[in-house]
Amino acid sequence: AKKKAEEMEIPFLGEVPINIQIRINGDRGTTSANFEDSASAEPLEAICSRLVKNLALKHMQEPPLPSLSVL
Repeated sequence: AKKKAEEMEIPFLGEVPINIQIRINGDRGTTSANFEDSASAEPLEAICSRLVKNLALKHMQEPPLPSLSVL
């Protein structure tokens, strides 16, 4: 994923170790429980943090402008 992100010139947010509990939580529809699992919580929180930071930086550089509909 890191190599592909570099090829596509997009930010690589991080990686999560292989953990069967992530699959189990996903199958159950309880993906938020992954943030309570000590093995997966830290990498997932780091990815979320990088994502928010990247979005904030992008909007600081290119603030969204209001759009006015034409009647």
